[in-house]
Order: sequence, then C-alpha cells, then structure tokens
Amino acid sequence: MIKESLRIWHKNHTQNLGGKIKEAKEDLNKLELKEETVGLSEEEIATKRKRWDQLFKLSNLNCSIQWQKSRARWLKEGDANTRYFHGCINKRRRENQILSLEHNGRMLSDVDEIKNAIANHFKHHFSARGVRPLPCKVNFKRINSMNNEELIKEFSEEEIRKAVWECENSKSPGPNDVNFGFIKKIGRISKMTSYVF
Repeated sequence: MIKESLRIWHKNHTQNLGGKIKEAKEDLNKLELKEETVGLSEEEIATKRKRWDQLFKLSNLNCSIQWQKSRARWLKEGDANTRYFHGCINKRRRENQILSLEHNGRMLSDVDEIKNAIANHFKHHFSARGVRPLPCKVNFKRINSMNNEELIKEFSEEEIRKAVWECENSKSPGPNDVNFGFIKKIGRISKMTSYVF
C-alpha cells in the first residue's frame, strides 16, 4: 500500500520536473509579454502570481531531489568515485600547461628556459622602483566608541535566530549533514531556540 501511494505521489509531484519548470517559465514569459503590450486582467494577474509560486516550489523541489541524489551516490560509491575528480585535475593540468613562450622576440620551448623567463618577469614586475610614498598627515576615518562597542559585544539569541532564518534551507550542511532547514524545523517544533543553537 505504501509503495502504491508513493508511486502515485511521485507521478503527480516529481515526475518530469524539468518539463513542468519549462512550461511554467513559458507561461510566465507569455504573461509578461502581454503585460508589457496591453496589460493584464485581474484573473491573469492572479494566474501570473500562481505560476510564480508554482515555479518557485518546483525549482526548490528539483534542487532538493538533485541534492539527495548526489548524497545517495556519494554514500553508495564514497571515495571510490574518483574518476570524475581525476578527469577534472587532468583537464586543468592540460589547460594550464605552457608548452612554449615568446620572450624578447624569441620562442622558448625548453622547460628550464620557460621557468627562468617567467621567474625573471615577475621578479622585475614586483621589484621596488624608486621611493614609495608614505601617507603622512592623512586623517583616516575612525569609528566612534559607541559603534566600536556594538561591533565587539556578544551576539544575542535573537540576532543568531534572525541570521539562521534568513539562510536558504538546503545550504551549508555541516560535517554531520545538518543543514539550516533541519535547524529551522526543530526550532519551530520545540520553540526552544537555546536548545537549537
């Protein structure tokens, strides 16, 4: 029974998410073009608002599903899934490789010559030239004592709560994979912010 219910839910909510998102975007584009030219009726404004909400929910759902799939793959394959990372490293190595270099009108292809030319270039570029000016008699702006106290005082519980509630739910998972969505959910259930934080 649970499998059947999950199958129906999956079919109605998560199947063909990309197509649903694309359809919602196309509808919104049509409504926005119409709004620019002739304007929208009350019913069309309500439809536009509804489509925006739908697009936002579908995008969040898609993001959540993709994140869960990536975590599931990592749990299944773990550190053994190194082919992708080795591919990235090799690609970067190929792109950063310097096979030849033109220096003083001469083409260099020897590794040692290329190293020396690059080292000499940056040594010359960053070497001191002349006397550097010192900022004498310059009055720098300073903060007053009240602002200074505000900056160094301890965070209040309300400030921490506000900062957490303004973060995206799926962002910043810690080493134990607890993200802000979990913290918010626990905070709403328990209403004990001191316990959550």
